Amino acid sequence: MPSFFLPHLRRVYLGLIVLVVGLLVIISASPSVALISDDIDNMSSTVTVLIAKELEKGDVEEIREFNPGSGVIVAHQGNAYYVVTNNHVVEQLIPGRKWGVRTYDGEVYQVIDQEQNIIRFGDYKSDEEPIPGFDLALLKFTSKRDYPVAAMGNSLQMKPNDPVFISGWPNPDDSGARRERKFFPGVVAKIAESPMSDGGYNLLYSNYTKRGMSGSPVFNSQGELVAIHGRGRKYLEKYCVDPDLNTNSSCGIQGIHLINQIKYKHIELAFNSPPVKSEVIEKGRKNKAKADVVENIYKLFTDIRTPLHDCFPSLIFNQPDCN
Repeated sequence: MPSFFLPHLRRVYLGLIVLVVGLLVIISASPSVALISDDIDNMSSTVTVLIAKELEKGDVEEIREFNPGSGVIVAHQGNAYYVVTNNHVVEQLIPGRKWGVRTYDGEVYQVIDQEQNIIRFGDYKSDEEPIPGFDLALLKFTSKRDYPVAAMGNSLQMKPNDPVFISGWPNPDDSGARRERKFFPGVVAKIAESPMSDGGYNLLYSNYTKRGMSGSPVFNSQGELVAIHGRGRKYLEKYCVDPDLNTNSSCGIQGIHLINQIKYKHIELAFNSPPVKSEVIEKGRKNKAKADVVENIYKLFTDIRTPLHDCFPSLIFNQPDCN
């Protein structure tokens, strides 16, 4: 090969290297790809849980007091799984009280109400009183099974009119025992810079919600967890964030506040990074029929099968071997 071709070939070769490196940087820095609604629904079916006090056998009046809520699996360390819900779902601390966490495979895990098993980020007393702090709580249950974990998104990138999706377990329209998980689309209506003094709420969205969906995960169009739902639409003089927008919008807490509260309490959790894994979507698609229906919730929560062993050494949730 003539020597005068060599400098030209070197320039071409170096140019190709720069081009390939540039493409790799662009690809690695690209945001997660938007998913279709059905894929987000299938994924959310696997990470959304149903939470309730263990129902004791009793009369009809006691059954009426049985009031389930929703939650989402946000982290996994060893055999320990961590679920986020609202503070008002698990109410105030009553040591020894039992809670049940129902996962997508129909299993129910018992959580004993102790500070090392349930950390509350607010101070709930009743529906009639404000909640100082954030209306959030973190529950720990243990299992040897492999459960999907939600991918944590960057909620600071949210803006009005962005699509958002809610997955939760609303109370049925009648007084029956059957429950179905629901998935509701909507858009962001408003993001307040400062959280409310009552519960730390700062996010409004158009999604339809019902009682029982407190603690439900809110996902963006990439299927990433960006907020926790907690309150419905304005009722009489009680409103969330904005009285006018709250008339037709539900209310939640932006994910950044959850992350900050976990850091503030020095809780060491490793969140799942985006993107949402295709195998989680497929797992949700295959198991949806079983995952999304509880035929008799009263019977379910009087037969909690998988105990959470007591663990007292630390209040910090970074001990997966403490089971």
